[in-house]
Amino acid sequence: MLFRSLKSKIKCRIMNSPILGAELGNYLWIDRNGDGLQDADELPLAGVTIQLRRPDDDELVFETITDAQGQYVFDSLADEFQPDTLYNIVVPLNQPALYGFEATRRDQGGDDELDSDGVLDEARQRVAVAALCPDDGFDDNSFDFGFDRSEEHTSELQS
Repeated sequence: MLFRSLKSKIKCRIMNSPILGAELGNYLWIDRNGDGLQDADELPLAGVTIQLRRPDDDELVFETITDAQGQYVFDSLADEFQPDTLYNIVVPLNQPALYGFEATRRDQGGDDELDSDGVLDEARQRVAVAALCPDDGFDDNSFDFGFDRSEEHTSELQS
């Protein structure tokens, strides 16, 4: 059973096991209008590699791939990362699933559940966001990344 805190949007897992674990994750989508917000008519981005990295040395902790609905999740029990620890969630831009896309605008509008959170790091060719993994038994599934067609690629398609 899941309970939602209206203030923090963090889910708490109630289980019979004394080992609860924690989750980080959420959604990648095609931001067709480039406004940085998820709209009902915009499609998910499937098959995109997402990485969980340590912020101090950029060491790769785990990576996963978005599913057909654009969803991804890092689970501390399965993926062996530590609850109550700071990580970076990273989307490398040099992957086939993102060809012709660029990161959309971040932190648009007033609803953190609907905006793109990633910060473009051009030097490393990636989009990333700092994420504090919640304590055992809690999930934070609010880390979204929007991508729109780059103007260069759009011009290629129109030629």
